[in-house]
Amino acid sequence: MICWGYCSTTSGGELAHIVGGDPDGVFLYVEIGDRWIDTSVFKDAGDVVRSIRNSDELANLLWDAWYAESGEGGIKRWSIMEYDVKDNKCDAIFEYPDEVDVEVVDD
Repeated sequence: MICWGYCSTTSGGELAHIVGGDPDGVFLYVEIGDRWIDTSVFKDAGDVVRSIRNSDELANLLWDAWYAESGEGGIKRWSIMEYDVKDNKCDAIFEYPDEVDVEVVDD
């Protein structure tokens, strides 16, 4: 799936900020559930792939996107997102709870 909407304009802008400019070569992996989120950001630097420290702002933007998806009307929230920027285009792949085994955080 090509991602042009919310993710590319908001989270994508934050990813560019995190890596210090050009987001080309950035890979974002997110696992999310009710009251928890785990994000990992990587940047292809040619001969190596670097793990990049992400920001609270990125997590907040992802929370906003996740909570914008409602369980109403047949729309369901995703559990995993893989977001890849190559040649100034982003691809986002979403996996849903019925497709993956997602850990539940207890109170």
